[in-house]
Amino acid sequence: MKSPLFSRLLAGLALGCAPTLGVASVHLEPVPGAVFDEAPAELIDIIANEAYDAAALARQPGFAVVRDWTGFEGRGLAKDFSNFGLLPGGATLRGRLLFKNPVDMAVWAGRATSRAEHPIKALNTVGDTAIIFPGSGHMVGYELAFGSGADATFKSDRAVRALGFVITNIMPGEVVRAEFYSASGALLVAQDATGVAVEGAAANYQGQEIFFGHVAPSDPASHIQRVVIRINASNQYKDWALAAAGFTPPVAVGAR
Repeated sequence: MKSPLFSRLLAGLALGCAPTLGVASVHLEPVPGAVFDEAPAELIDIIANEAYDAAALARQPGFAVVRDWTGFEGRGLAKDFSNFGLLPGGATLRGRLLFKNPVDMAVWAGRATSRAEHPIKALNTVGDTAIIFPGSGHMVGYELAFGSGADATFKSDRAVRALGFVITNIMPGEVVRAEFYSASGALLVAQDATGVAVEGAAANYQGQEIFFGHVAPSDPASHIQRVVIRINASNQYKDWALAAAGFTPPVAVGAR
């Protein structure tokens, strides 16, 4: 079952359409008291090794969850492109796509896509949107980072005490790793999870939803400035996504 987003890339290349590189800045509105998953969307199946309990993260002061990613998207076959979401209080959330082989990535990689647009419904855990990544058959990387400004003016000068998120549609045997870093560049924790066989999952092309989360020490210098998510995307015919992401209010830290 070939990814429809991957098929769009092939169609565009056949027509001689050049991919468009660009940066999008939108306002993101994290919702206080929101959860990471709820019916009728997909529910969390696996908690990553070393991950904090989702309920424990949600109890952190000011914790809120991004449920709507509309407009938070990047396009292009660039080896490194970024998109930016403006947060309440003047901070910025940057999403940056990192991957092994850009030829294998579709022009819609990193696009905030709704359930109505995407025929595979098993990509959302809350709300109606998720950040979609077409399958590539290679190691895929995506980074979320806190800072201020956008595009060329972005500075890595914000960090959060707690951060949690859900990666969806992971198939049996696929490995996901999340590395949480402080503003100084120190690795705070690495969390891993592997998709396991579930009856009917492979046959239905519906994978599993994995939760990652960390609460950093109280010292802002040790707060989370960025997380790098690496996925062993062995199946090139299905998509995976970053669904809900929640965090405490970003605070100012020294820029790198």
